[in-house]
Amino acid sequence: MESLDKRVGKRLKKIRKIRNLTQEQLCNLTNLSQASISMLETGRMGYTSTTLTALAEVLDIHPSDLFLDEDYPALVITRRSVRKLLKSVSDMADDDIGRLIERAELLKEKGNREG
Repeated sequence: MESLDKRVGKRLKKIRKIRNLTQEQLCNLTNLSQASISMLETGRMGYTSTTLTALAEVLDIHPSDLFLDEDYPALVITRRSVRKLLKSVSDMADDDIGRLIERAELLKEKGNREG
């Protein structure tokens, strides 16, 4: 069975790539060395709570997101995006919210057909 460090490392790499960040960019944003990022992503180095918190903050995820199964959907919605969406919806009329939900459902169906 694959070690937890390796599973977390794969998840870190996947989320970093979703965020369109290089290892170098991530190390600059977290003050970790590029060697450390590489070792974390390959499971050759363990995580501290400080490291997990720093990575999660930069990647705009909850630290527990790094422990989710590898099969977790590749799209990671950021907390910032959710707050922005909720703020936008809170100012909308009920009819507009209904239309927004209908369009979201159509997009979801389209994605299911294509995927």
